[in-house]
Amino acid sequence: MQMAQSLFLLWLGSAAWFADAGFLIPRLPSKGPIMLAALKNTTASDNAIAEHPLPLETLPGAPTVRKVPVLHADNISAADWGSGVVHFLFLVNDDLPHADIWRAFFSNAPSGSWKVLIHCKDPAGRARNAVFSKSPGFAQVPTTPTWYCHDLVTAMATLASTALTLNAATTLVGSREKFVFLSESALPIKPFVEVHSELLRDDSSDFCLFPSNQWASASVDGSFVKLLKHHQWVVLSRAHAVQFTQNWTPVNSQSQWKIQLKSGTWQNQARYMFPQNFQYPATANTCTDEWAFMATIFGALEPMSGSRYVPGFGGGHIDMQAQTTQGRCRTWSYWDSTWDSAASDLGTKIAQDFSGSKMSCYGKCHARPATLEQLSKASLHALRQSPFLFARKFSTTIWMPDFYSIVLSPH
Repeated sequence: MQMAQSLFLLWLGSAAWFADAGFLIPRLPSKGPIMLAALKNTTASDNAIAEHPLPLETLPGAPTVRKVPVLHADNISAADWGSGVVHFLFLVNDDLPHADIWRAFFSNAPSGSWKVLIHCKDPAGRARNAVFSKSPGFAQVPTTPTWYCHDLVTAMATLASTALTLNAATTLVGSREKFVFLSESALPIKPFVEVHSELLRDDSSDFCLFPSNQWASASVDGSFVKLLKHHQWVVLSRAHAVQFTQNWTPVNSQSQWKIQLKSGTWQNQARYMFPQNFQYPATANTCTDEWAFMATIFGALEPMSGSRYVPGFGGGHIDMQAQTTQGRCRTWSYWDSTWDSAASDLGTKIAQDFSGSKMSCYGKCHARPATLEQLSKASLHALRQSPFLFARKFSTTIWMPDFYSIVLSPH
């Protein structure tokens, strides 16, 4: 009798758990064209930011001989569930133009599973556009001066440090936290449940590395090192978010910031260099946001045997000679048809979708990645079925009437 009661209670608990999983089925807004107002462009400035020395940390690396694959969302089993909180950290000018889509994305997410923090460059515009009153639950962080290319990273550090103070996952046993950086032109291309589960499957951070022919290099203390270039929109574990915010030094008026030397020859030493100490290929820019996270968390790396392992780098080993994209690329953007086969395949599907899709450039984009201006059902299905979790850049006036039913609907 006692055993029968125990089995009944076990069955009842399981039933209750599955019943509570109703958040997996989102309530979708009514369908219709998505047309949004134009947004001001961010401008550059040469204003100075003072440098403040911070303590350095050491993160060991070990040579290996294995090549690393590019890991996208479809490399992860749907059964690999994570428990915890995902912080969505936005850099915007004066508005979040696709806020209605983001509200739909979060509409049935379980309470406490997400946080949204937004850094607005233009506080007056933010108030005029009622950014936060339109989106309850979205929180603002103090405005930090930003300058395109020169220093967007300090504002990103402000987002991360503010998110860390929330201690959002401390009450959840065995839970993780991830910190996802997003632009105002980015959108999710998977439902919340998929994004949440895949980001929380491990404690590693996600960096999307450019091919090695775009990396910088230098000789230091008789050793050759490389500075690894990455896409700006990284995903950090809590440990790396803490490390980054503690060690990041704002860019000063001479465009200087600290590039750590902490592994290999310099393991257990406190040493750093400035960006001006490196040589950059003609094809690579020197915008801080495409170098700062790898350089601050892992430092400049010696090639060693041609392959490096650094703890917490999502995707495992780094091939120091690879001519393609490496790491885990969570946000799709289109720059070139040769760097990343998954990104190129998706770009080709959209560019060659003549049934109602349009993107601003294809084949080779130069100053900025392609902007999506119009998306048909076929292209929306391509986004939904792609290995990425987010995509950019979505035009503020994009036409895509079937976005909700195709992209945010669970399949």
